[in-house]
Order: sequence, then C-alpha cells, then structure tokens
Amino acid sequence: MNRFVFIAPTYNAERTARQAILSLAAQSYENWKLIVVDDVSTDSTFRTVLQIANSLDFHRCGSDDTNKVQIIANKEKKWEVANVLEALKHCSSDDIVCRFDLDDYLIDTQALEIINMQYEADKELEALWTAHRWFDNNGTTRS
Repeated sequence: MNRFVFIAPTYNAERTARQAILSLAAQSYENWKLIVVDDVSTDSTFRTVLQIANSLDFHRCGSDDTNKVQIIANKEKKWEVANVLEALKHCSSDDIVCRFDLDDYLIDTQALEIINMQYEADKELEALWTAHRWFDNNGTTRS
C-alpha cells in the first residue's frame, strides 16, 4: 500500500491550517503523512497545527516517523525550496510525495484512492499532476 507524504512549507497559515489538515484526516485512504515546515511564522501557525494534530491523535511524543503529522519549526527563515528539501529528508524513496499548501484542501474524500489507483495501474509512473478546482470567497466553483 503506497504511502502519501504531504510536504507543507508554511508561513502564517493559522487561519487555513485546520481545513487543510481536516481534509487529509477525512480521506478514506489512510496511509498518508503530513510534514509541516513552519518557516518562522509570525502568527500562531505552529501552535494551531500542533493543536489540530493532537486533537486528532495524529501527533504523539514518539518518533517523528510514527506521527501522522510531523511539525518542523525553523529558527530562521529558509524559504520554500529549502523547506521542501528539508522535508524530503524525512521521506522514503517509496513514498508518493505531494507538495501541499496549508491554504489548500482536498475536497474529495477519495482523492488519495483515485491517485493511488493511477500509480498502481502504471508502476513506471514517476509524477502525476491532478486537476484543481478553485472556489471564490462565496464557495462558488471557478475553473
């Protein structure tokens, strides 16, 4: 069973992190992990992500490898590319790595099952790009 690892380099995502993480928690496909790299946020992003992860029992005091949500807090600003590279160090070569913003969310609870089927159908597949659905502030779908 493939494991999806969502890498979320983050800066000031306190207001949107809950919906993003809950969209992962709602997935019917359960073999996933989220790595949040907080890039010295000036709001309560780190505390918010930790509270959500704890409330879902996704973050324990054990090894980061056993946590469903791993949180890395930078002491100095590193920017997106360096944060992604840091998070990749915590991934296995067998993982399906997904770049994920904490102001985005999965709207289909079977999204990972659908993506996993593509990887299972083509063992040589190295990358997959999915379509996006955009919503405006009123919740109306835009293409």
